[in-house]
Amino acid sequence: MAWNKGKHHLSDEAKKRIGDANRDRFVSLETRKKMSITGKGRPKSEETKRKMSEGHKGLKAYNWRGDRVGYKALHQWVVGCLGKAKRCDGFFIGLICKGLEKRFEWANISGEYKRDLSDYIQLGHSCHMKFDKVSKKVWLTRKSRYGYSGKKFQDPVKTPQ
Repeated sequence: MAWNKGKHHLSDEAKKRIGDANRDRFVSLETRKKMSITGKGRPKSEETKRKMSEGHKGLKAYNWRGDRVGYKALHQWVVGCLGKAKRCDGFFIGLICKGLEKRFEWANISGEYKRDLSDYIQLGHSCHMKFDKVSKKVWLTRKSRYGYSGKKFQDPVKTPQ
């Protein structure tokens, strides 16, 4: 028999009144600690665990940033939604893959880094670097920062002697 069988349950109006009364009430740190301790170790059902998990995902997460997300967090979101990349689909976009890759990554197709799962493709690491033209970007960055011309390092700020 359930412990609350035959007990009087509160109406929705009564619950709302109690909630409004408690809304701005401050709970001391000591009381919060006691409340935390009483809940620890208490077994939770699988359904409760699932509900708790769903309550903190996506838009409900306290730190959800939406479209202002960073590069790394966006890739983690893609892995969370689509799973870990398992193969190279480079031939779909014209890349020739040797098939020797052991490391696979999700690559952004448009370069706009938006929350659109159809904007990502599975690529091997070397195909991803070719697709993103990483070596060219690195070379241009070094050239602009350090004055590297291609043959010999040139000091960008030469002091006359």
